[in-house]
Amino acid sequence: MKYVALYKTLLLIQKKANGGKPRKFDTFFAGLVGGYIVFGDRNAINEQVRSTRSHLVHLGKKNRLTYVS
Repeated sequence: MKYVALYKTLLLIQKKANGGKPRKFDTFFAGLVGGYIVFGDRNAINEQVRSTRSHLVHLGKKNRLTYVS
């Protein structure tokens, strides 16, 4: 919930700063800043997400198929 509120607020601020028109990368920057603020803390939940993500990346690399031509 915190992320969504922050994301929407950042989008609104960027839109107002650009004369009421959204720009191409507004959603990217709002997501980047919002994600950093909300998920950047090192707490138990975020560490668990990081651990799971690193395991999935490792499994993806381990099980990558090699094609021989």
